[in-house]
Amino acid sequence: MAKKKKPILCVHNIHVELFNTVINVILTDDFVQNYKDLDVWEEFCEPFDREEDAVAFLEGAEAVTSHLKKSKILCMVFHPDKFTAGQIAHESFHVMCFMFQDKGITFDHTLSTEETYAYTLQFIVQKTSDFLYGK
Repeated sequence: MAKKKKPILCVHNIHVELFNTVINVILTDDFVQNYKDLDVWEEFCEPFDREEDAVAFLEGAEAVTSHLKKSKILCMVFHPDKFTAGQIAHESFHVMCFMFQDKGITFDHTLSTEETYAYTLQFIVQKTSDFLYGK
């Protein structure tokens, strides 16, 4: 019997002091095992009708963002061989929305608030890119 390959796992924390938030950026080649290792599998599965649906979603993913409120985990998960600059921006936007939502900040489109969104998104994208590209 072949021994199961241990998944690649690398975690980096981005501290966003303004929001008193930590974003976990995770690099793994086994998304399902990642959520099980974080001990949040049941909470991750809650929005899905069946556990199999959650597994299918993750097995088809190259990047995922999760906001697990009970566990107080905000994370972006990327596959080490498949992430792109576009995915970093996409997942960073989701993280930014979760952070704003947690603080009760709503989106409106004025010049002053757009700058807040833009700078926050820039910070998250830059910190995530620095980690993923090894800077």
